[in-house]
Amino acid sequence: MVFYDKLVRDNIPDIIRNSGKKCEVEVVNNDLALNYLYKKLNEEVCELFFDKNIDEIIDVMEVLFAIGAKYGYSEKDLLNKRDDKKNSHGGFNENIILKKTYKLPNNLRGIDIHTKIIPTICSLKDTIDKLIFFKGDISKLKPWEKISYKSYQLDDIKMDILNSDKNKCIDIIKKHILLNHPSYFGASCIDIYLVAYVSEVFGRGKETFFKYIYDNNISQESTSAQAIWQVGKADGEFLGILNSDGSVNDWDFINMWIR
Repeated sequence: MVFYDKLVRDNIPDIIRNSGKKCEVEVVNNDLALNYLYKKLNEEVCELFFDKNIDEIIDVMEVLFAIGAKYGYSEKDLLNKRDDKKNSHGGFNENIILKKTYKLPNNLRGIDIHTKIIPTICSLKDTIDKLIFFKGDISKLKPWEKISYKSYQLDDIKMDILNSDKNKCIDIIKKHILLNHPSYFGASCIDIYLVAYVSEVFGRGKETFFKYIYDNNISQESTSAQAIWQVGKADGEFLGILNSDGSVNDWDFINMWIR
């Protein structure tokens, strides 16, 4: 005699009897059956984990359908709901592992990101390249390069930049930004955060960014929106803070920046 006390498929008792054996069964109410179904689900998932075959997958599905039925949902109801969720949230096909979530504030440590943010168009990369080329002689920089130089307060770290290679130079600038309050810097630097904020909160891309600029009355001029987008995105990419679509690449930096 073997004791089981477990939920079995509906035809199992007849299969046992037809094999010449006897069996004892009990039909329980729905509430108790649900408890047995949850135990059965755990059992089938464990078997699937070890056996990894289609039969075990079907067994798991069958138990889930039975649980759904106890709550009044047909297989069609469940499959339709599955399709709705897959269409709205996707499936589990791309092996995406969520590690952290972040929420960007609409200010940068108290600094309004909607005012005094229209820059002179000049990339930080060009400014650094010229600074190194002219061996630190600021007087040889073009007027727009001098504005970029001032926006990032590069005078504080000029000698460190001149004595470092390109990769180290980027780290020096990022550390410089984090060590000082955002109010210390000009429009070009703050524009990096504005591009990141809009991209992560409202959506990526130039069109979405322009709409945000217009809707929030930052400017109604496309040339101004273009300047903010172009400088913020280019400088953010150069420093490895942003991706090419304006989204955040270096979340560690952004999280330290907004604290």
